[in-house]
Amino acid sequence: MMRILSNAFLFILLLSACTSAPINDPISSGNSSVTSLNVGFKHTFVSKIMGEDRPIIISLPEGYEESTASYPVLYLTDGLQNIWHVAGTVEVLTRTGNIPPIIIVGIESTNRDRDFSPTVDSNWPRSGGGPKFLDFIENELIPYIDSNYRTHPYRVLEGHSLGGLFTASALINKPDLFDAYIIMSPSFWWNEQEIIDKAKVFFKLHPTLEKSLFFGIGTLESGTEWGMRKELQNFVDVLTANQPKKLRFEHRELENEGHMSSPLLSNYYGLKFIFSNMKVPDTLIANYSNEGF
Repeated sequence: MMRILSNAFLFILLLSACTSAPINDPISSGNSSVTSLNVGFKHTFVSKIMGEDRPIIISLPEGYEESTASYPVLYLTDGLQNIWHVAGTVEVLTRTGNIPPIIIVGIESTNRDRDFSPTVDSNWPRSGGGPKFLDFIENELIPYIDSNYRTHPYRVLEGHSLGGLFTASALINKPDLFDAYIIMSPSFWWNEQEIIDKAKVFFKLHPTLEKSLFFGIGTLESGTEWGMRKELQNFVDVLTANQPKKLRFEHRELENEGHMSSPLLSNYYGLKFIFSNMKVPDTLIANYSNEGF
């Protein structure tokens, strides 16, 4: 069953506030001081499953050290590429009461073709490592994060392009691992759109599935009758025809955005949607901060 965030939980988290942490000690510079504002910190995770070191970036909400609250966790693929805009968006959406403060775990990419592909494609010689990468997330990374940080059980997975393919594949292969998914400009063309057929079977077999899914793509990424927009529409059509009663989803096409510009808005709308049924009351926002927007 989907892990629901209560209003009381949101109230506690809101009091903690949220920006990217930590902030370095000031460095003297003449008559002024310089303070470095960081989105988070990098940690090298030694993975036995992957057989390699995996860099991860962890961004904690402001006030984490002073708080005793537990926080939902956003697991972000292509972490180094996406952490900057995602952390900024999270900060704004938290301040405006659209989402609770969250922990962001950015997983840096070392081999996208291998790690994000769910099956082997003969045209991609390094492909097919998606199941092992998901195993790493489930059995090494998540336990590490849960053991070292105050995490709420509510987890979100987010991915773009091949990362979007991986995110959708994670839903189908490990539906109990995450509660919500932000799938941006996914590479559903992989292996002749095999994920479409898998989705049809999956949704039929899980009529009580309780998840939140967001799909975002730019209108400049392809036409409506071919390419990535059409492939995503095919997936959405399958979901619509076989939608579990408790599954929420939104499919949004972003006007005049291309493949590399659309993630900024997809992340924004995706976060708003997946937390939309948990919105913090406006009465709390009025007392949140004296810093005007």
